[in-house]
Amino acid sequence: MDTGHDLRELLAHVRDLGLLDADRRDERFAAAVQRVGRLWFNNMRFASSKFVETRWLRLGEVARGRTFKQAAEAFHDDCSAIVKRCEALCQRTNSKRP
Repeated sequence: MDTGHDLRELLAHVRDLGLLDADRRDERFAAAVQRVGRLWFNNMRFASSKFVETRWLRLGEVARGRTFKQAAEAFHDDCSAIVKRCEALCQRTNSKRP
């Protein structure tokens, strides 16, 4: 696919394929993909936590009343939810194949 690491573009393709419904579960999934897509960057695994915190501060994810630890926990939860939902979508798609 030509989406590379752009999760938001990948989400658009998944929608175009008709794999998402207009229900609350898929709305939450899409919102989580949007948040992770905004916060994630390809070399994040090599970055120091201070670098990520500074970047997220500029993006407004870390702000007064929300610590980096809280933002990182929410990011992790979103990533986990995305993986689980993608697994379910793959299982659903594979079960429909002959």
